[in-house]
Amino acid sequence: SLIGISLSDSKEKCLPGQEHLFNIEALKASKEIYLTDSVLNALLLYSIGLRETASIIGDSLNDSHLKLFEKYQTKSVTLLVASYNLQRFSKKIKSQGIAVGYIDIDSKSLPRLMLEGLKKDYCLSLVKEPQIDMAEPLIEERGEEIFYEFEDRRYRVRRLDPFRLDCLRINL
Repeated sequence: SLIGISLSDSKEKCLPGQEHLFNIEALKASKEIYLTDSVLNALLLYSIGLRETASIIGDSLNDSHLKLFEKYQTKSVTLLVASYNLQRFSKKIKSQGIAVGYIDIDSKSLPRLMLEGLKKDYCLSLVKEPQIDMAEPLIEERGEEIFYEFEDRRYRVRRLDPFRLDCLRINL
């Protein structure tokens, strides 16, 4: 994969048509993987010996990622992601019948911890199981659209204008 960082919004980008997963070889090699939301964090975990580490490229965990988990028969995913992504990612992965855990470290402080000598054993001792409320909907914003996903149904709000309530359109 060819990966870069956008100068306008500092987000990781890859060429169209490529897998949106850094180190897909980890999925091929192991049924238990570590998943980050940053290529840098994936490389840092790899450097301390967690070779089964992959990273999402882009903003969110989507259906193509879940299909890769299914294709390579992933049994367990341990997350190291920003706190605002933890519940959403955990819920999506768990809904596929995959065991989920998370490393209880602020993902933004990982580089500092590496400089202080973070070790693989200590990192693994921080793995916890997330508390997932399956009744709470997943809420995802994509441009001007908002998606609400419940366990058995999904809603898409196409337009929401606070000054024109007659413009609210929802696809059920």
